[in-house]
Amino acid sequence: MSEIQLLIIEDEAILALDLRARLTREGYHMAGVANNGRKALEIFEQTPVDLILCDIHIKGDWNGIETAKKLLAVRSVPLIYLTALTDAATLEQAKQTFPSAYLTKTRHDRQPSYRH
Repeated sequence: MSEIQLLIIEDEAILALDLRARLTREGYHMAGVANNGRKALEIFEQTPVDLILCDIHIKGDWNGIETAKKLLAVRSVPLIYLTALTDAATLEQAKQTFPSAYLTKTRHDRQPSYRH
């Protein structure tokens, strides 16, 4: 089996480091970790990426949905949102990028749980 390269887009440093460590222990490889859309696009254009894990509320000029649109315009890659945002407007915007999943982070413990 070839190495699966992940791009994590998350602006909470502790959460990003924890997610990176957990996924690395599970055998995944990191194409990179970015805390904003411009850095994510730079990594995405320079490195093979097989899967994007993206928060919606991130630092910088673009939110996670805008960032995902820019990345997917370069090439099609499976996308999973990891976010605390569950309002209807955000969900509708996220659907426009056809994510593979939308995982919600609970506010009190920040552990993701699945939501359709």
